[in-house]
Amino acid sequence: MVRRINHDRSEVTAYLTPHEHCQVCITLTSLISLSMFWEKRLSGLSACDYSGDILKALDLPKSVQGVGPNLTDENLLQSIASRLHLSNQPVIGQVASVSAIRKNPGVHINPDQPLIQKLIVTDDDIRRQEHRVKLARRRLEEALKGYDIALGS
Repeated sequence: MVRRINHDRSEVTAYLTPHEHCQVCITLTSLISLSMFWEKRLSGLSACDYSGDILKALDLPKSVQGVGPNLTDENLLQSIASRLHLSNQPVIGQVASVSAIRKNPGVHINPDQPLIQKLIVTDDDIRRQEHRVKLARRRLEEALKGYDIALGS
């Protein structure tokens, strides 16, 4: 990141280290007041690969349920991603009851958490995820072996 500073008609260019860049981003985001449900402004935007093809959206687990009016899975993913990116707090979801949030979202929604119901991670969830990681590592290992064979190494 480059920061330009003007001092009495002269411009100074300062190159920030990654740590300084993070600190600047955290400071800026703490200064910006976010409106409630601001993630909805991201609707219709999609991630693309290097060739410009739109990437398939992730599927949310059934345990992740949204709170708030007219939220799509896309909005929920954007809400979670923005909280992970903009905050160093743990992501736990909204702690107020769903009925309280529906009754008056302006009072009961915590803007520092994504627009999802409180997350509860069980030991079974952890075991399933560990199994998925092991399978992914095996597939990657097999793919790399096939790549090495194709190169003749």
